[in-house]
Amino acid sequence: MSNANPSPPEAAEDAVNKRYARLLSLRTKAVDGKGAWYWAHFDPILIRNPDTNLAKSVKLNRITASALPWTCEDDLRPLAMLEESVKKLKSPNSPPSHVLRKEQVDAAFDLLADWYYEVCGSVAFSSLEHPMFAAFLRQVGLPEVSKRELLCSRLDSKFEEARRASEARIRDAAFFQIASDGWNIIDRGSKSLVKFVVNLPNGTRVFQKAVYSNGGAVEEVLWETVGEICCDNAQRCVGIIADRYKGKALKRLELQNTWMVNLSCQIHGFCSLIKDFNRELPLFGSVAEIV
Repeated sequence: MSNANPSPPEAAEDAVNKRYARLLSLRTKAVDGKGAWYWAHFDPILIRNPDTNLAKSVKLNRITASALPWTCEDDLRPLAMLEESVKKLKSPNSPPSHVLRKEQVDAAFDLLADWYYEVCGSVAFSSLEHPMFAAFLRQVGLPEVSKRELLCSRLDSKFEEARRASEARIRDAAFFQIASDGWNIIDRGSKSLVKFVVNLPNGTRVFQKAVYSNGGAVEEVLWETVGEICCDNAQRCVGIIADRYKGKALKRLELQNTWMVNLSCQIHGFCSLIKDFNRELPLFGSVAEIV
């Protein structure tokens, strides 16, 4: 009858043999798989106790470059770099391999601020406090980033820089057109954010401002915006574009300032035209259903 409870040495030997068998199986299966490059440089070996000849441990023996027909020492360097990276990842609290100078740290955080500015809020600021992000900073030799400094100092400076550049482009233009969007939402009974953009003669657009409005005094808001941009020369603004719902305000401003050509938004106008066709021309609706 076999012994149901093997002795500790026998149990240890059995575990070592099983581990050795698993490694051999992995090496065999990985010949043509994803791990082929790894197992081409390592060979599992079984270490035995010289006194008892029992299996003692299993090790991975690195195959030398001379033993590989199509490899050289340069082939092993990426593998060594991989091993070093794995060791660092297993020890996230280990000290960084190098310490950056202050100017390098400032340059890195400036790039981080540029990235946050470019993504326009699609990445939450709370990610700065994530433990894995802090571990990444330590690994590359950077200190923990100050959320207050990034928000109040670096991003504010980026905004001021962009604002000054926009104002300079508007000042350099001999004339321009102001486009506004968001008035149609106000007509549905809710307070909304109205955005103002300046269309320059070279075909580019520059964001100017965004204001909350409840739909009242539309004409005053539009003319106030013209004054803010034009200062003492209102004739630089050759026209205003707004949602068609504010056509009356646009018309009054056009009558008061004869050099202006104010227009309703073309997209809104086109949609209204389609609706009118569908309502007034039964044939139009029938053709649309067939198509």
